[in-house]
Amino acid sequence: MRPALLCVALVAPTAALAGPDALDPAAVAGEVGKHSREINACVDGAMKKTPKLVGELEVEFVVLPSGAVEGAHATRDSLGSPEFTACLTALINRWKTGLRPGAPARVAFPFVFSAADSAAAQAQGEQRGLSPEQVKQHVQAHGNEIRACFEAARRSQSKLAGKVTVSFTVGTDGRVSNARTREALGMPDLEGCLVRAVSAWKLDAHPSSPIDVSYPFTFQAD
Repeated sequence: MRPALLCVALVAPTAALAGPDALDPAAVAGEVGKHSREINACVDGAMKKTPKLVGELEVEFVVLPSGAVEGAHATRDSLGSPEFTACLTALINRWKTGLRPGAPARVAFPFVFSAADSAAAQAQGEQRGLSPEQVKQHVQAHGNEIRACFEAARRSQSKLAGKVTVSFTVGTDGRVSNARTREALGMPDLEGCLVRAVSAWKLDAHPSSPIDVSYPFTFQAD
């Protein structure tokens, strides 16, 4: 049986940060992940008008020392869904995060949608015991490894920016196999580092049969 294709493309695991009190990208991704249910509600509403939501929406916002968020707005948008943009930015402006920067910190976070991110594929994956949320949580837990790959690659290319999509198979024991890049930046060192990191993963989930996963890692220069 061919494994189900489970594309996780809502929340990228890294964020572009700027300012004197830059926040840890893994911590930012963790905060975003806490709001997955609300974000998915924005997605569901937008898909009533745009059934095939494909592309990237980068949202910039400011995290205040209190943890509150303000000033959310789109800085890059290839989705073409005003409904989703309005819903998401309004949602983000209501967040009260656990982040406590010493001074207001500006964050740019990309929300990426894949053409293969279909409800049918997601439902099939969940039926087999592996949901997109479980995959996202696992990736976020390994945020430091991903950032280490990014930082190492930046030593040779300081303005590194773009997307690397890594595909892999999660076996019934939760172990990852057959990790490889699908979309790349043309940087073998970064891509190899990501593939090695992903290949060592073992998820807590144990699907009833192997599931193929596709995950986009989006990087942006500071």
